[in-house]
Formats: sequence, structure tokens, C-alpha cells
Amino acid sequence: MDLIALLYKEAITVRRNLAPILLLVLVLPASFALGTAVYQNTVPEDVPVAVVPADDATTEEDLNVVRAGVDRFGEARDFSSTDRAIDALNREQVYLVIVVPGGLADRSTPANFTVYADRGIVPFQEPSDAATELLNQELDGLLGIEVNAELVRTGSRVTLSEYLVPTATVFFLGLYALVFLPRQVRSERRVFDRLRTDASLEAVVASKLVVWGLLLGLGLGAIAAVTAVLGYGTAVLSPLVVLAAGLTFVFLGATGMAVLFAMGCSESAIYVNMGLAAVVFAASGLFFPVGFFSPIRAEIARALPTHYATVAIRSGMLKDVDVWLYADYLGYMALAAVLALGLLELSLIRYRRWT
Repeated sequence: MDLIALLYKEAITVRRNLAPILLLVLVLPASFALGTAVYQNTVPEDVPVAVVPADDATTEEDLNVVRAGVDRFGEARDFSSTDRAIDALNREQVYLVIVVPGGLADRSTPANFTVYADRGIVPFQEPSDAATELLNQELDGLLGIEVNAELVRTGSRVTLSEYLVPTATVFFLGLYALVFLPRQVRSERRVFDRLRTDASLEAVVASKLVVWGLLLGLGLGAIAAVTAVLGYGTAVLSPLVVLAAGLTFVFLGATGMAVLFAMGCSESAIYVNMGLAAVVFAASGLFFPVGFFSPIRAEIARALPTHYATVAIRSGMLKDVDVWLYADYLGYMALAAVLALGLLELSLIRYRRWT
């Protein structure tokens, strides 16, 4: 067979598999390229910053001055107490907490501020230093007095390697639930008709979610074992991590199978799920916190349940926090799981009508 004939044969192959090939060579690369656009500068310009009065002596005028100073590098958000602001810091709702002293109108004494940053958010360590220095400069000019802003880091010291463990865990969860599970289900598509004579298609799918969900525990155990050998201080099997990982598997696994059955268990569905996984990875803040995103992209990230899963898993592994602090995050993930299961049921109904 000469070269022309071989090229003609490949052209026919491409035409027959046009949909998955286009998804592979267009959607996936474009998704990864899009992921590079969600990050801003080394020092974020729209990072949410908590502004907290130190005590009753802090006036509204004092707070207004600090809000104006924060505008240079972030978006000021008001909190009534330092404890609530620190909770928001742990939940990655804000990335700096500025405690504002009273009496800023008194030009005879220096103004001493306390700035809190979470030591566990490793990519934000250098930007938090730079932001504190910017705050010093801005308030010096606004107040016309000596300003001392002391940066205090909360939480345990975390290395970059330890910080990447939750990122790798969510990455694994996404591939496991969105790609591997639907692919495994598709491999059994030829026996669906026989299975349906003994049980409903819903029961078959439910058994997949249960069994592969339980097997996910082995994956978490493997991560825990490796990190223990490496001497990392990551609590991979903490209750918060296990809850968040379980809910994430359900809503991603149900979504992946909904796509699979909606597309008639075709091979193209696997590539669609791969593209979906790429978008999820790019938009959810797996590595950089959403404080590095532009405001619009940050809002998109906060609309995704995978963002809350990432925060919960990162917090559960790297911080000594109460599970109930993330109750609303877990509730949002549970709601996403219910909606995904509903979509899966609709796709099963559609699949039965096709076959």
C-alpha cells in the first residue's frame, strides 16, 4: 500500500471519528490554555481583605481610611470581630485580615495595625508580604503619620510540597469520577440489556457509585500512606477531607455518567468528560486561591461546587479546624450531588428511549 492510499485510509478514520478527535485536539488544548488566563499578577489586585475594628474606639472614619488604603491591592470587606474574620480567612473567603486601631485622627502617635494571613496558603505568602508593605505606604500617605503594619501568620507552617497534596487529591478525584468511572461503565455497555432483565438501569448505576465510591477510600489511604512516609503534616483521612471527597465523588461521578448516557454511551462522551475535567481544574482554584483571579472569574469559581470541595479538602488536610465551620460548603456540595443525580436519572430515561 503506497503513501497516498495510507493517507486516504487515515482520512477515512478521521472522518469516522471526527467528534472525539475534535474534542481531543481542540477542546482539551483550548481548555488548558484558558486555564492560564484565570490568574492575574504575582500580587493580586482584587484580593478580598477583611477590615475589622480593633475595639469600640475605632470609628467609621478610621475604617474608611483603611478601606481607601486597601483599594490599591484588594477589595475591603467589613467584619464585626476578629474571630469572624479569622474564620473567613480559614474558609478562604478573605486572604488578609486588617485590624484597625482607633484614634487615627491623632497625628501625634504612630498607628499600629495588625495584619493576619494564613500560613497554609503557600502561594499567597510572598503576595501577603507585598500587600502589607503597600498598606504601609498607602496609609502613610493618607494619614500623614508613622504607620506600622505587623504581619501575623496564622496556622501551622506548610511547605509547598504539603500544600500540593490537596491539589493532587482533587485532581485525582476529578479524573477518577469524571473520566475513569464513566469509561468503566461504558466498557460494560454491551451487557446493559441483559442486566436490565434482572435489575433496573438505575440499580446498576447506583451499584457503580457505591462500589467505586468505597474503592475511593483505598485511593485516599494510598495518599495518606505516601505522605506519612514522606513526613508530611497532612491529615489526609480527617473527617472533613473524607466528607468532602465523598460528596465530590458523587456529584462528579453522577455528572460524568449523565454525560455518558445522554450521549448514548459513545466514545465521544469520554472526551467530553475529559474536557469538562480540564475546565473544572482550571476554574476551581486547585493551586492558586481564587484571590488571584479577576473578580468575574472569581465569581465563576465560587459558583462551582468543586471550588468549595477544594477549599474544604485543603483546610481539612492542612489546618486544625472544626468540620462545622464548613457546614455550608458541605451543604452546597450535597445539593450539587442531588442535582447531578437528578441529571443522571434524566439521562437514563433518555438512554432507555434510544435503545
